[in-house]
Amino acid sequence: MASSTWLILPALAGAIAGGRGGVVPPSTAHYRLEVKSEQVVDLTALGQTEQRSANTTIAFLTVMIADSAGGNTLVVMVDSVQLDSTLGVPKAMVDSLRGQSRKAYVGADGKVVRQNAGNAPALLLALGLDGVIRRLAPPSAAHRKAGAAWTDTTDVTDTLPNGSISTRIVTNFQSSDDSFEGSKALKVAGAYSTALRGDQAGPGGEGTFDGTGTGTSSWFYGTDGLTLGGSSHTAQQITYTGGGAPAPIPITASTDVTLTRQK
Repeated sequence: MASSTWLILPALAGAIAGGRGGVVPPSTAHYRLEVKSEQVVDLTALGQTEQRSANTTIAFLTVMIADSAGGNTLVVMVDSVQLDSTLGVPKAMVDSLRGQSRKAYVGADGKVVRQNAGNAPALLLALGLDGVIRRLAPPSAAHRKAGAAWTDTTDVTDTLPNGSISTRIVTNFQSSDDSFEGSKALKVAGAYSTALRGDQAGPGGEGTFDGTGTGTSSWFYGTDGLTLGGSSHTAQQITYTGGGAPAPIPITASTDVTLTRQK
């Protein structure tokens, strides 16, 4: 069976579901990102008990945004990372994330095009930076007003160690006037569902996993169009089949994400 370190990754795919983009002036901002994830793997089919794991990751990010061809080019760089995990991830691996970055172009239609060459390290994927990019781009002018409502569908494919995972996220958004930490803000609330399928080779052979999930999110944008912060919660039910297991293995996972702009 695949390592539980990798199996927590599907929960993050919908954690920061995307909206439609809007152009903002070139700018640089700093954010604090906190990702809390919990996972329960039911190993009774293997004659074992439940395997539980919990992770809390705190990262400080520098975000550079520039307008480009009617959309936005965004670069998210990791300044520092702190990981508290029951999985025993080596400190050197966590420290290696410093200086890592993700770059993407977000068009006016909300489509995100990744511009990084190669695949991101698994631990970097767990930070969900590609999802963060989706929320750092502001809503379009049509959605940047109270009472706007729309539905967005996002398809994401990532490479895992010895495998891959594809996720579809369908989100219903609604905008309203609000405030965030005392500042006037536009709130974009989302309710979403996820469906995922992946495969991964392990010591016991090839395995596949399928799952569904639901979640909610609230993101806030300032008068300058930049993200002030936000949060999301995702709960998923996943089934792992194969990999030498005599029966399908149920997995439940939850992820909470909090993003706050630093002053």
